[in-house]
Amino acid sequence: MGLFDLFKKTKAGDHDRPDENALFENTFNAILKEATSKGDHYSTPPIQNLSSFKGLKEKDEPFLKNFLWFTLDKSKELKEKSRTSLNKLLPGRSGFLPASIKLAGQLLKMVSTISDVEFHTIVKKFKEGYDEHYFYLSELPYNILLDKASSIISRDGVSENIKQALQLLVYEENPNMYIELKKINERINFLLQGNPGGGFNKNDRFGKILDEFISTQDNGQQSTWIQLFNSCISAAAKAAPSQKWLVEIKKILLLIGEDRFSSVLSDWLQFNKELLRNIHKEGSYSYDFLRDENHQLLKGLAWCAGLVNNPLLNASLDEYAGWAFKKLPGVGPVSAKTGTACMHAFSMLPFKDGMSRLVKFKMKVKNNAILKSIDKIIDEVAEKNGFSQEQVMEMGVPDFGLNKEAELVTPFGEYNAVFQIKGMNLSELVWEKNGKIQKAIPQTVKNEKANELKAFRNIIKEIEELLPIQKERIERLYLTRATWKYPDWIQHYILHPLVSVIAKKLIWHFSNGTEKKEQGFNESSHFVNAKSETIDWINDETIVQLWHPIGFSADAILQWRNFLQHKEMQQPFKQAYREIYILTDAEINTGTYSNRFAAHILRQHQFAALCKQRGWSYHLMGQWDSHNTPSVSVPKWNIRAEFSIEADGKGTANEAGIYTYIGTDQVRFYKGGVHLQLMDVPAMVFTEVMRDVDLFVGVTSIGNDAAWQDGGDSRMDTYRHDYSFGDLTESSKIRSEVLRNLVPRLKIAGKCSFDGRYLLVRGKLRSYKIHMGSGNILMEPNDQYLCIVPGRSAQKNDEKIFLPFEGDNMLSIIISKAFLLADDDKITDTTITRQIRS
Repeated sequence: MGLFDLFKKTKAGDHDRPDENALFENTFNAILKEATSKGDHYSTPPIQNLSSFKGLKEKDEPFLKNFLWFTLDKSKELKEKSRTSLNKLLPGRSGFLPASIKLAGQLLKMVSTISDVEFHTIVKKFKEGYDEHYFYLSELPYNILLDKASSIISRDGVSENIKQALQLLVYEENPNMYIELKKINERINFLLQGNPGGGFNKNDRFGKILDEFISTQDNGQQSTWIQLFNSCISAAAKAAPSQKWLVEIKKILLLIGEDRFSSVLSDWLQFNKELLRNIHKEGSYSYDFLRDENHQLLKGLAWCAGLVNNPLLNASLDEYAGWAFKKLPGVGPVSAKTGTACMHAFSMLPFKDGMSRLVKFKMKVKNNAILKSIDKIIDEVAEKNGFSQEQVMEMGVPDFGLNKEAELVTPFGEYNAVFQIKGMNLSELVWEKNGKIQKAIPQTVKNEKANELKAFRNIIKEIEELLPIQKERIERLYLTRATWKYPDWIQHYILHPLVSVIAKKLIWHFSNGTEKKEQGFNESSHFVNAKSETIDWINDETIVQLWHPIGFSADAILQWRNFLQHKEMQQPFKQAYREIYILTDAEINTGTYSNRFAAHILRQHQFAALCKQRGWSYHLMGQWDSHNTPSVSVPKWNIRAEFSIEADGKGTANEAGIYTYIGTDQVRFYKGGVHLQLMDVPAMVFTEVMRDVDLFVGVTSIGNDAAWQDGGDSRMDTYRHDYSFGDLTESSKIRSEVLRNLVPRLKIAGKCSFDGRYLLVRGKLRSYKIHMGSGNILMEPNDQYLCIVPGRSAQKNDEKIFLPFEGDNMLSIIISKAFLLADDDKITDTTITRQIRS
């Protein structure tokens, strides 16, 4: 007979029967022994998940209530025993008492009806059985107790018994008390108010705004707003709004008026956004950003916004979510719940309006938990509309009213505002009247069209935010194996007024089965190959994908580079000039790993930021158990790549204990958890992953630190010198090729030449060697190092320089340094002239 078979023979509610007490004793001991065997000295696993607890879930109310009294009495009994006695009860463990209190909490949660008298008794017994020596705060069932108190107050109000019980739970305030304890006290104070109108908490800054707002409403509106608040707070306990709730809330919003609601909530979002900005400005988390009730209320109000679809309110949600998701060092996002609520609101908007915002946050946010939530929301929208996530991300890009020239023309009375996208980082806004350009925004527009002007500026801001996100999305297509039928592709890429700004500058691969394959570039209404010949066989059955140079001959790639060079077409990212990584003999010999980027010293914080930007998973390592390996998943190939690193445990760390530097090791590939032979890694996956790793090293290596002056130990100094002036990597070789084509067309060409890995510049005072990988400089005749920090001393260069692609900051730095040093006699910065003339 099993333990819970005894329950069938025990009369529920008969607390004094000896057989019931014996059953309680056996059950109590079984649960606590299982809990402590799976826990540690103080912490125990969730009681409700234990096998010995599961049978209780079928018991009736009287039985559970009697077992609750028994458990509370046993907790007091355990507390009174000495530590020695506890160890005798369970040798080597002292976790019985925490487990007992957690068990009492779970039993209280399962009991549906508690009177105020019973609650007062439960709290007294809880306090009698609690000993802080044995507990972490997280072990105590405070929230369960306060939830139960809230339920009683909602039903019966604040009785004397409830008041006394809550006062027993108050912690004595002191300057060093935990934030969690302060939150408990604040919630108790809120409950003692007796569930005021609206259910919000007056104890934070937002609560005071809400209280003042409610007091100024007439009786009819006041009751409607209070109904809205209560409904939002109640519903927001769930992760997402239910359809039933949305139907009911729509009725309340109609009573308030959607325009009125939009205006008020926009102001509240602005207020809370400023609270978040101040928290980030101060650099430390303030626990009282929002009390729990107000946090729930704001979450529910954000859901409501999705039903209204007001442009200004949507922009306010967007701005607020950005700050809610923003990472605070050492804390993380301050309000991920309200930020995610904004994502739910976007999912309710018309397809393109909402999807564009969801896609933007999917590309911007780097927190894995938040990303999972956004992905889930996008998947739900996709399923609802009968598409894949990839399809809705393409179809959901708004055109913002742009015309085919990427212009947004908006009338403001007798004036027109004309905003035009001229490139990835170049746009122009002019004001016209009867075809005549105005010098500034007309004053009448500022005075008479303030709301329309604000909405117009919001659209421009959204365009400028979305364009680089779309560029990043398109570049990621290499690892998604994306292909399209020509009609779908032409609609979402070439004919789309926003996306076409990117797509028309890229090379695409066209295929009609195995018969015809060719790479093409958009010119007006047709496509041409690298020889500028029209491709005339493209039709609705043609398959299109983004072209990648891997697998193509050097001549074919060079043709495209010359094509772009001739047209002075700057690509939004490296495509024709994209680095290609193929297996080396050394990698073939090692078999399952590559040492190509091993033994480098990187700046950890910059490395971590770049990992997130490129979609790799990595967490900063410090002086605790924090080791992890940067990795990236390629779902379409079911492959995961890892870049092994080690923290520099003997090196420096910041005040938070995070190491300044890390060292690099092997790159490995896995499929289904099994090591892949490098020969078996698809060429596209290998080259794109290795390109990322090259980028990590190239950007974050201490060898690229122009300001480094014996900044570490001798090992670091030696590595930095070797890297700064060593062989060129694949990305540096591309940069070298671009410079060799570009420099001869510059006005300083007569002062420049090339020698292996160096761009040589002949000034009037000295000659210089600029390394085309690191950008570091040596001065002749003795190869003396010249320190020039980028952006600090470079003089203005008026020459317009065509670069074939965007995104290589080092290329711009090298060109800037070349112009500066070519006229070294005109340099005025003493930190540079002192080095040159030494």
